[in-house]
Amino acid sequence: MQQNTFSNVRTHFKDACDQVVNDQDILLVTRRDADNIIMMPQSLFDAWQETVYLLKSPANAAALAKSIAQHRDSQVFERELFDAEED
Repeated sequence: MQQNTFSNVRTHFKDACDQVVNDQDILLVTRRDADNIIMMPQSLFDAWQETVYLLKSPANAAALAKSIAQHRDSQVFERELFDAEED
């Protein structure tokens, strides 16, 4: 995560936006007398929103955790995908 002051971001707003998008990184914008803010690319925000949505369901969160554990333990195998229209 990068960090910059509100004044500097305001002065160089386009450059700050371009850097956030090009680096696919988060920018913490610090403000003197107010809460700090975060700038991030929409694609990163959308990915986070999707993750939050998937983890809201306890059953889905458990299935995802189980799959991650299986991957870490090398308990994975490849399957061929098929086109249902061809069968």
